[in-house]
Amino acid sequence: MSKILSTLNSLNIQARLIACIVLLTTPLMSSLSVAHPIVVPPERVVAIHQSAIENMLRLDLQEHLVGVAYIDDELPPLLAKKLHGVPHVAKALPSREQLLSLKADLIYAGFPSAFTPSTLGNIAWWQSKGSQVVINPYSKRSSNNPIKWSDAWQDLHELAQIFHVTERAKRLENAAKQRLPLPTALTKPKPKVLLIDAYSLQANIGACCGGADLMIRLAGGHNVGMH
Repeated sequence: MSKILSTLNSLNIQARLIACIVLLTTPLMSSLSVAHPIVVPPERVVAIHQSAIENMLRLDLQEHLVGVAYIDDELPPLLAKKLHGVPHVAKALPSREQLLSLKADLIYAGFPSAFTPSTLGNIAWWQSKGSQVVINPYSKRSSNNPIKWSDAWQDLHELAQIFHVTERAKRLENAAKQRLPLPTALTKPKPKVLLIDAYSLQANIGACCGGADLMIRLAGGHNVGMH
């Protein structure tokens, strides 16, 4: 920040105004990578969004959870059992006051939308209150290329590194690989598949380049919604 101020002071008034506008309008996404390295596994974690909650439970980290929020679908029975006794703070995003009362040393969210001016605010503010913030790296992808198998496991592996349980993540991935069909068993020609994710007034389909498209390809199908 001191370097930024020094640079601004060296500019004329018009250039300063332009520079300030650029700084103020930079998307919050740019601050997501500023988080301090987490060396010691957090003891008090609040998980927000279903993907983050399930990742914690799949790695058997439920003892670290002091609260969860934004479960928008039914949990698999085994994971639901692990969540027993963990406070369900809010149906959607919790308030800042609710989060502060839990005194979390880590807030783990599935999507960057949890930290905007109209939701939980700036990540740096939470860090100043003693709460680190981690957001699933997969949710921050900006590429339009189809994802690979390894991309789908990035979130789990990075979370496992934070809690020093990398072997658990490896076992989960290896077990999942065992359930994949062998390439020689995949049908030819590939069946055409259209995945309808939600249907109300308009249909939402599984397009390129997310998890739904990956599942169709792994099963040997052709996703007709990818274009």
